[in-house]
Amino acid sequence: MLIILDHEPFDERKSIGEWLRENRKKMKVLAYMINASGPHNINILFPNLGPACYNATYLRNQVNTDKNNIAVATSDLGTEILPIIAKIAEVPMRNIFCPPVWGFVGINHLVDVRTTVHKYNSFEPYRRYTRVKNSTLNIGSITPEMRTLYYLMHFDDTLWIKVTEMKKIYGQGPEAEVKLNKANAVLSLVNMWLLNPSPENIVCLGISCNGSFGLKFDGIFSQPARFDNGHWKPANDFLMPLDREMKLQYLEKIAEFLMHIEPNDLPPIKPYYPCACKPQFFPWSVVMWLWDMWGVLWAVEAVAQLSVLATPLEPAPPIPQGEPRGALPPTLLST
Repeated sequence: MLIILDHEPFDERKSIGEWLRENRKKMKVLAYMINASGPHNINILFPNLGPACYNATYLRNQVNTDKNNIAVATSDLGTEILPIIAKIAEVPMRNIFCPPVWGFVGINHLVDVRTTVHKYNSFEPYRRYTRVKNSTLNIGSITPEMRTLYYLMHFDDTLWIKVTEMKKIYGQGPEAEVKLNKANAVLSLVNMWLLNPSPENIVCLGISCNGSFGLKFDGIFSQPARFDNGHWKPANDFLMPLDREMKLQYLEKIAEFLMHIEPNDLPPIKPYYPCACKPQFFPWSVVMWLWDMWGVLWAVEAVAQLSVLATPLEPAPPIPQGEPRGALPPTLLST
């Protein structure tokens, strides 16, 4: 088995096309070496590093080996959110299976929580349970069942907010990022691939599409799969994703678009860093004081207007007898 760790880390100063071009160069060099010295039945495994499904798809199209022996370990994306799911659903984490991971992992993906399976013990009481008190006989039977978390997560929309907060706490840099989930995903996949293969086990990993789940993408796509007759095949009897926001057809279109993207098709990503400074708000007491002052000024202005209206007018000077109406008195004419 060949485990490929080589990849080009993402650089915010470059566009998506340039980043993928650098990864293509690395995969092209690996393809030359595999075609020159690798056996036809070599098993190739990609951990979830960089654009993992993109690199696996490009290498798959360049090598002369069995294309069904190329896989990407993607289950770490599901296990990293298991503690939060268990806390929200109030289900012990040991009773929850890994959430299914779909998509072109490394660029975009979907972790479908609604179809995540958990173990549930169903209690069926006997008639004596309600008729007899303090009975020493069995009061019912417990039947283990497999249920999805759909009914437990339907009314909760805080999952991804809590996942984001968790990633902020643990960090995203290479020094702070938790690698344990990725290592467990690789070790578990190697165990099922080489040591304990069983067609009954279903695991999410990136493999070649064969039309199952309606996926016609000619490349590596993360989906539920099982190991059957020496090859990984899609587990077409698994549930389709039920996420309300992300559709499987959208993930497939993004994968097809990125396989033909050129370096200058998309502009470089301009990171946006919102201001973390504390906003300057006026204290509530100041706002109320300004409101009171405005009320006082309004009252003063109203009183002044009323005082002007209430002032009596000065009487007009008397008009001497014998003068025509409308003529001005002599005193006013002299002035």
